[in-house]
Amino acid sequence: MKYLWNLPLIGAVFSGYMFVYLTMLSEQPRFGDAGLGASLATFLSGIFCALLLGAALVGCVNTGGFDWLSVGRTGALAIVLAMHALLVLLILFPIATTIDAHNEHIVPGSDVSLSIVWLARFAFFGLPIVLIGYAGWLINAPIGSRDGLALRCAALGAITALGIIAAIVTHAENERESAKATAQKTAEEQKTTARIDAQRTGLAALSDADPLDKWFDYVAHVGMSIAPDVHVEAIRRLAARPTLEADLATALNSKERHLIFVAWSLIDQLDFAPSKALEGSMRASIAALAEEIAEAATAQPSERQRSAYLYDTYAAILLILPRIVRRMAVSAGVDLRDAVAPLQKIIVEAYPTSGAADFLPRLMAEISGAIDAALAARPKSP
Repeated sequence: MKYLWNLPLIGAVFSGYMFVYLTMLSEQPRFGDAGLGASLATFLSGIFCALLLGAALVGCVNTGGFDWLSVGRTGALAIVLAMHALLVLLILFPIATTIDAHNEHIVPGSDVSLSIVWLARFAFFGLPIVLIGYAGWLINAPIGSRDGLALRCAALGAITALGIIAAIVTHAENERESAKATAQKTAEEQKTTARIDAQRTGLAALSDADPLDKWFDYVAHVGMSIAPDVHVEAIRRLAARPTLEADLATALNSKERHLIFVAWSLIDQLDFAPSKALEGSMRASIAALAEEIAEAATAQPSERQRSAYLYDTYAAILLILPRIVRRMAVSAGVDLRDAVAPLQKIIVEAYPTSGAADFLPRLMAEISGAIDAALAARPKSP
């Protein structure tokens, strides 16, 4: 009956060989379904080897191979499985180091010392072999022979030595990974500092003669790629630009979506009060956008494609529009709702399943009360 415990031991040998073959001997595909399948097979073979070897060690306890521990078989089982789990954890880094060195992902003597690589190889190959060999001896050897003190000490000494080697490799790799993470963090911080310094230098070089879209690079992405202090300074200088409204009017009348987006974004963000002089240009920009969106609808073959195109291309600029309309009403007493209505109608009819067909009417409805109140509060013309 005890020889049946050879079955998990044979399974451990086979799965262990498969793990070594997949990681060290075969050419594995790196991409696609084949690469995913190879990675899964490698992972499962390693897991099965550890589990089946653990089952074989259970057989060793069950057949009295660890009765010398004098803690009863239940206690011996707990000790053996705990030590097996510890050894599995200790061997993870040696496995990774050996495979990385084999695949030239790390360079022995450069990325990691050559001695650590060789210690990792000893632990990677030696520990499973000694454990499997000792388990096979405990299961199959005659009782009188397997209890020999010399062989037991030799096996346990080898396991202990290999476990210590695995621990040394684990500690060395932890130190290397920590140093690598620190170096990467330092490099990222230096890169961020250099990028922010370049932004500050670039902003300082701008003048009121530079076009708005060149300034906009320092306004558009605060919190992501533009430093907050650069963003604040760009906003301050743009708001004080002597020709701001004239430049905004030029951008609004350009019929170019990018320049219209720049102008709308600046009207939305800058600390200034747009005047009634911008009304005509605002109406022209809304009409130009409506015409462009209407033409775009004819170029897309399906409603799904139209909706996706509208959202991807125009969502950002359409989200700004209700805020601009409200600001023009509050600051200049200009009601642009009649100019937005045709644009809104085109979007609802030509792009009914787009997000814009939902949020634009909703946002316009939300600001309607504020616009009415702002217009009502303005002094009446004599």
